[in-house]
Amino acid sequence: MNTKTLLGAALFCCSLTAGAGNKYNVLVNGGIVHIRGAITAQACGVSAESVAQIVDMGKFRSNQFADLGAYAPPVSFSIELSGCSTAVSNTAAVTFLGVSDDRDPQVFSIEGGKHSATGVGLAIFDNAGNGVVPNAAPQPLVLLREGAMLLRFTARYRATAREVNGGSANAWTWFAVSYQ
Repeated sequence: MNTKTLLGAALFCCSLTAGAGNKYNVLVNGGIVHIRGAITAQACGVSAESVAQIVDMGKFRSNQFADLGAYAPPVSFSIELSGCSTAVSNTAAVTFLGVSDDRDPQVFSIEGGKHSATGVGLAIFDNAGNGVVPNAAPQPLVLLREGAMLLRFTARYRATAREVNGGSANAWTWFAVSYQ
């Protein structure tokens, strides 16, 4: 065979192979892609500074709690809402969620542990001084305004027993903002 015939035969074979790959479509199951998301009609966003904040309660002596139900001085904190639009909602309310104290369901429980304080819980109050009951429906509603706004609260330790013993007094609460 000469080179021209060999080259021609090779090109013919390649064209058959190339045509064979394009002639048949093969579908192989490769997996599933889940696309998740949401479109919300919330009137405001929660600012990054408010999403995971730490409120420093300070230190209080156990003898400052004279009796059951006695409070430590208040410590202020706030939740900043951003990008509010009254075109979506006119009011907002905050619900605080967490573990309530076994002895006093009106306050949040202090984390238990070997070095934790006992006989005390954490109470939260709204800007008007009303107690915020853990895991309860929010009251009252706050009127929204365009742009950013602060929702102000106070936190106070409250004696849940006649005897308060010293130790760390950390509490966790999560909040949810609802719009109407």
